[in-house]
Amino acid sequence: MTRRTFVSLAGGASASGSCGWRSGESDRPLRVIASPYISTLPIYFAQEAGHFADVGLAIELEQYPSLPEVAALMAGGVVDAALMGLSPSFVNAIEKGAQVRCVAARVLASTQCLGMLRLYANASSFPDGLGDLKGLRGGTLAVSHRGSISEFTADMLLAGSGMSTSDLDLVYLPEPEATAAVSVGRIDAMIASQFEQDLTSRSDSIVRGPSLGDVAPGFQYGLVLFGQRLLDGNVDVGTRFLMAWFRGVRDFVQGATPQFAKEFAQDYNLDLGLISASCRDIFSLDGRLNSRDFQTYLDWTVRKGYCPPDIDLNKLLDERFVARMAELG
Repeated sequence: MTRRTFVSLAGGASASGSCGWRSGESDRPLRVIASPYISTLPIYFAQEAGHFADVGLAIELEQYPSLPEVAALMAGGVVDAALMGLSPSFVNAIEKGAQVRCVAARVLASTQCLGMLRLYANASSFPDGLGDLKGLRGGTLAVSHRGSISEFTADMLLAGSGMSTSDLDLVYLPEPEATAAVSVGRIDAMIASQFEQDLTSRSDSIVRGPSLGDVAPGFQYGLVLFGQRLLDGNVDVGTRFLMAWFRGVRDFVQGATPQFAKEFAQDYNLDLGLISASCRDIFSLDGRLNSRDFQTYLDWTVRKGYCPPDIDLNKLLDERFVARMAELG
């Protein structure tokens, strides 16, 4: 599951000429980036259940190494769709003219999926817990990387205490390394963004704090993005892709567990029953985009200096596909 290769996931199904591709493209499957997280499991279920084949589409899935690379692949037309999170890389690529757009909401901030976008800290440094985040002032906080959704989460959480990440020593660490560093007290705290279980269950030297879901319930941070092929083609093609994805979402939310989820849990030594029960409320069920969430995020990227000011929000979003899906019921 860690290989970065295109893997055909739609059997013998192929996109037919009636799908609206330009001449010569009807035989190429859609290339989709979806790294293995709980938040992407519905696409694997949709494939296993035949939802993409049912709408006449074939897809290839690839795991991605970094957000900037994905942005470049999409801007270059190599990748047709991606299941991604908010990122300055995409904002800047779109601002510079790349044919990439956010077309549907995918993942929402939740308090139930405990390890996602949540603050954790060293228990000895915070013996009374994290009820008052002012105790973090001057401490060391780890986020996954510069401009990440975990850094955004940190600023959103700290704002309630009149602080920002500028009031702390901010370091960039991969989450497994950050977890180890917090547990031994080498750093004070971290934001976990993709752990599918509560970190306090791994170590009694870690205490749990608030999550993005506590301060911004339902905030849309996981998205479906389309590249040029889908944006410029027949809108019904992209609509059918979304229909298959959301069928997978509804199946997963209602209790279906794809084979991929079992392999995922085994590879990462996770309790599949626990993560399945706690993380099914994180998905948007209709894909409708909330422009207020996007503006909040854009304002943050500008304040941090990651994106230029006066970005036109309308350049980032394309709501044609969700609207068409709603029309079709």
